[in-house]
Amino acid sequence: MRDRLDLVVAEWARRTPDATAVLRDGIGIGYAELVERAEVVATALRHEGIGSGDVVAVASDRSVELVVALLGCLRAEATTIVLDPAWPSWCTEDVLDRAAVRAVVHDDARVEVLRSRSDGSADAACLVFLPGARPHGVAVSHQELVAALTDAESLAPRFLQAAVPGSWDFTYEVWAALLNGGCVVFGPPADADHIRLSTTQFHTLADNPESLQGLRGLVVAGASPDSSAMLAVLRKNPKLRLRHVYGSAATALVSRVVRQQDIDGESLPLVPDDRIVLGEDGEVTVAAVATGDIGRADEHGMIRVLGRRDDLLRIGDRWVDPHRIETVLKAEHRIAECVVFPADDALACAYTTHDGQPRPELPGISLHLHLPSLPAEATLRVSYSSLVEKLRTHEPDSLLAEVRSLLGVTALTPDDDLLDAGMTSLDAMRLATVLSVRGRGKVTVADIYRERRLSALADAATAAPGSVAPVVHDTRDRPLAHAQKRFLFAEAYAPGSADNLVIEAYELTGPLRPDVLRTALGDVVARHEALRTVYVWERGQPIQRVLADKAVPWTDVPPPKGRLSVREIAERITADLWDTPFRLDRELPIRARLCRLAPDRALLCLQFHHIAFDGSSELPLLEDLRHAYVARAEGRVPRFPPAPGYPLLGRQEARDLASWSADDIPYWRETLACCPPSCLPPADKGGDAEATAHETVRRLEATTVRRLEAAAARCGGPALAALSAGTAMAVARRFGADDVCVGTLTAGRFDPAMDQLVGYLVNPFAVPLHGLRREAGTVLAAAARQVVDGLEHARTPFDEVVRELRAERGAHPWFEAWVVLQHPPPAVSFGPIALRPVRVRPPRTSRSWMVEAFPVADGGWDLVTTWRADVMTCETGAALADDVAAALAELVDA
Repeated sequence: MRDRLDLVVAEWARRTPDATAVLRDGIGIGYAELVERAEVVATALRHEGIGSGDVVAVASDRSVELVVALLGCLRAEATTIVLDPAWPSWCTEDVLDRAAVRAVVHDDARVEVLRSRSDGSADAACLVFLPGARPHGVAVSHQELVAALTDAESLAPRFLQAAVPGSWDFTYEVWAALLNGGCVVFGPPADADHIRLSTTQFHTLADNPESLQGLRGLVVAGASPDSSAMLAVLRKNPKLRLRHVYGSAATALVSRVVRQQDIDGESLPLVPDDRIVLGEDGEVTVAAVATGDIGRADEHGMIRVLGRRDDLLRIGDRWVDPHRIETVLKAEHRIAECVVFPADDALACAYTTHDGQPRPELPGISLHLHLPSLPAEATLRVSYSSLVEKLRTHEPDSLLAEVRSLLGVTALTPDDDLLDAGMTSLDAMRLATVLSVRGRGKVTVADIYRERRLSALADAATAAPGSVAPVVHDTRDRPLAHAQKRFLFAEAYAPGSADNLVIEAYELTGPLRPDVLRTALGDVVARHEALRTVYVWERGQPIQRVLADKAVPWTDVPPPKGRLSVREIAERITADLWDTPFRLDRELPIRARLCRLAPDRALLCLQFHHIAFDGSSELPLLEDLRHAYVARAEGRVPRFPPAPGYPLLGRQEARDLASWSADDIPYWRETLACCPPSCLPPADKGGDAEATAHETVRRLEATTVRRLEAAAARCGGPALAALSAGTAMAVARRFGADDVCVGTLTAGRFDPAMDQLVGYLVNPFAVPLHGLRREAGTVLAAAARQVVDGLEHARTPFDEVVRELRAERGAHPWFEAWVVLQHPPPAVSFGPIALRPVRVRPPRTSRSWMVEAFPVADGGWDLVTTWRADVMTCETGAALADDVAAALAELVDA
């Protein structure tokens, strides 16, 4: 077939000359007659010198003559425009003037010339009108219409023409028939076997699906129909071909045929198309044409329409449908009445219950307000002001439940000591955020460690906080966060730096299915945007670009020969990866290798670039991999809950950086003004940025760890304070210093919603300690204060602190000794398959010296000390590791 409308129709006239092309009230004409009569119109237009580039209007009622005139204009190579007879005269004159219409074709094929020339496009087939008080036309080309409306699986449709003339709906109904050898039916409806409905009309008819019997095809145009409505129609009409089209013109049109197996209970995803884009505010645009709909990208990168902008609520970076949430809450949580509304960038719900009892948790709701009855203006959605005011003065019943969930202690009471309950430094930062958002003033990490009981802290709160983590998936290009920029620049100047890479290895024992594991890993990568993001330069700036579909590099490798431990095998089969830089502008930041050790044993090795993965990412990745593996092994597609969108963090950081810096920079300027210089031996100045890494391990028994944690708690600090104090004391004694500054890390996951995110959120901060020759208890108290204050001011990216304070650039500003308290090992299994983490040692490092405390199963710590070979000898490194263990032993009774 050709790519002009008139030529396609002419081809159908050649093939099926007697087939009915246009029908009204039982009287019609065939394709041969249609083309013959259209040529009369075309000849009249050519006689007036009208042709390519001219705009010609058709003024006719909905009739056979209307289609004849349209085709005649196209055969003269003019651009058509249809005038709606219902328009007032002023509107018609305005359209004729703005469209620079050269001539009008009337019912009797008479041509009325209005001007000497037009300024239309030679490629445009027609101008279609979009809704509005003042109609405005959009040019649609022949090629676009042919591509959008030709349907090889729906030949000879008898399409009911019911839309307003000149609209896009009218254009669709006419040309969807004629381009496929079908018939334009102007009535009655019983003569048609294809109809086009809006989503609203479809929902109305879906209540009586029998009314659609006899149809071969049904086109639903607009927002995605409800799943239940589509299923009801298709089950009652199994031979019906249901097509969903989305967009306002052929230049902005996407469509798909919907089958029962495509319907998953959610809104129907739009068909993948490069023209579909989510705007910054979530609005869907198709070929740069705004639709008025709000959408989200699901875990597979498919865009799902949430609803019309006017019907949704904007909560931070996401849109929600309050009506849908209310329906679910009433159906599944025994709620009598409820209203969902926005309050301070959080999603709130005021509700009543049949039994008069509050619900401890409501899914998707951040702020809970249980009331005896709802204010009338709230149920009418006139004003939410009274509810917002109640939230500000309401003492919630969900705070204790939230803290219990945060700490994983279901029996926690308001008067329990939070440190005794196992609160970590990250928990303390999150709790401070929770109480600050609730409240009447800022609650600091220091307040948490000083008060230590929820009953003493709850007065700072009035309502449960909303999540600050961006959760809308979005495949648009995004700016980079500071940490990502640091890794990107480091990779550009020193490709393959071992400090920028991480290898996680896992021994798998059980009946493993490698094909299922590989597919499951692909599911996990599809879920987490960080693992399918590349970093490219445009207009001199780096941006993140999320790839929709790219396979994970996967290699099956044989086990090396010889009697080797599992860790030695893991290090042997991944050795070359340390020397294989990631090309971050085109490669996924993940690689996978699988080694079968025995029929029921295998070794899975995953390499990541740190730009997309940190220590806190391991657990959510493995939990998602377990979920996906079990689902795939059972023949199911895994379904994941929504996860925060990693690329959006760069935008969030840019948005909040000024407020973070206002709190943090003055503190760091004062704290680091007298920061002691490094006392470690200098690295070889003529050497490489990295050197061979040496390592030694010391075990700290569980009883010692518990006593250390208790000593730190007595001083009002976390276990990290004790580890920092002991490490600094050991360095000071070994190298004859009074003052030492160590560097440590915060996980950067200040919101619990970020626990499910795979990405790099870690942020370093400095812990300067003075007077390290003093009594151990005094040093620990100072370290506790310093760590707690540092955690309180650790939101501002470290690179920004360096820039603001104009720190002297060296191996690392302010500190070269690192102290890190790592996460406990993940306890995950893949159904019948047991998983055991295997630590892979990096072959080189740029860090002078580092102590990492790895919690082990019995409650103890493995103290792993790593250092550069050109900073200290193996003997000195081992002796210093012993010094650290000894210093920590001194602190247990502090």
